[in-house]
Amino acid sequence: MKKLIVLLPFILLASCQSFNKAISSVKTPEIENEASISNYLKENDLDGYKGYAIKDLNSWNEVLSSTRVPNLFFFSKDGVFLNPENDKSCLNDVASFIETIDTINIQDNDNDKDLSYFIEHSRTLSGEKFNVSTDKKYYAVFLWAKFGGKNIIKKMKYWEEVLNDSGISFEIILLNFDEQEFWHK
Repeated sequence: MKKLIVLLPFILLASCQSFNKAISSVKTPEIENEASISNYLKENDLDGYKGYAIKDLNSWNEVLSSTRVPNLFFFSKDGVFLNPENDKSCLNDVASFIETIDTINIQDNDNDKDLSYFIEHSRTLSGEKFNVSTDKKYYAVFLWAKFGGKNIIKKMKYWEEVLNDSGISFEIILLNFDEQEFWHK
């Protein structure tokens, strides 16, 4: 019995990754396609938004070299990045940021990753180039991956709720980072 107690921490540490994956429903990445992404969004009540995918592995590496998934970016109607200066931690306090979004001085923005940067590295779920335009005041771009499991969906649902409750009009774009079938065509 004493040996089991001594070995238990080592057993748990050795299996920590599997244990964490099981708890958070993280999945082994699969090659996705338009139908699988659309169905997943529908199953999670996120199918009312425009879904896009990162265009290829090079773009995947480029975008993820300066951010992570999941993440949320805000842009003006003209595509200018709106920087949440007081919160660098993956927008944990989205509600506070949205309360101040109309006061952000976009002239002071020195970020070169505007909305066109994300569009350049993205495609429709069927692999086609696209442009976006909106009559809404702002864009909100959710970076997400199906293989990230339920934790990403929970975060996206939270962001969706905060945006919808804000009274401000947002065009929500869901940018998926799973490997896509169209990468191999």
